[in-house]
Amino acid sequence: MVSYIMYYIAINRLQPAKATGLNVSYVVWTVIFSAIFLGIGLGFQVIITSLIIIFGVYIIIKRLGENFRRINFESDNFSGGLRY
Repeated sequence: MVSYIMYYIAINRLQPAKATGLNVSYVVWTVIFSAIFLGIGLGFQVIITSLIIIFGVYIIIKRLGENFRRINFESDNFSGGLRY
């Protein structure tokens, strides 16, 4: 539930292409949390593919990021939801 809310806030604050790029990173978070909480070992292939995903997300955000606005939760403009 929280991930959906944060995803829609990211779509609202960023361009949809950037938000989608960040959404792809869930695979890496799954690997990290499974290693931490479940004690699952990380093989070489998992580490390499996770790095490739992170690098791809970085390229998407960097390339589209000339006008990148960071989410500022402390600003008065943050509505906590979608703005139309």
